[in-house]
Amino acid sequence: MLARVARYASVAPQQRGVPMRLGHMAMGAIVLAVLAGCNSPSYRNVAHPNYGDAEFKNDQADCRSQASKIVTRTGYDTATDVQVDEDKARACLADRGWQPVGR
Repeated sequence: MLARVARYASVAPQQRGVPMRLGHMAMGAIVLAVLAGCNSPSYRNVAHPNYGDAEFKNDQADCRSQASKIVTRTGYDTATDVQVDEDKARACLADRGWQPVGR
């Protein structure tokens, strides 16, 4: 029994009836599905309807900067990370008139 399992495991995937190309295509489809779900929502400024993408990006950078803190971890080596409180950043954007819009 073990010899049969060992022999089956040593056979290349193409020889077991699973084409490698199919595996690559499935992986590509999964990656595309994940990336499609990662799109951020569009925003519109209700206080200033003439504001566009450039103004939004400036306000977003300001809000994320205000909602950030630097965290330093020590141990074997020292690591410094910047953590953004996304809820505070979204609240800041809302205070500036930015509202998410459905696509």
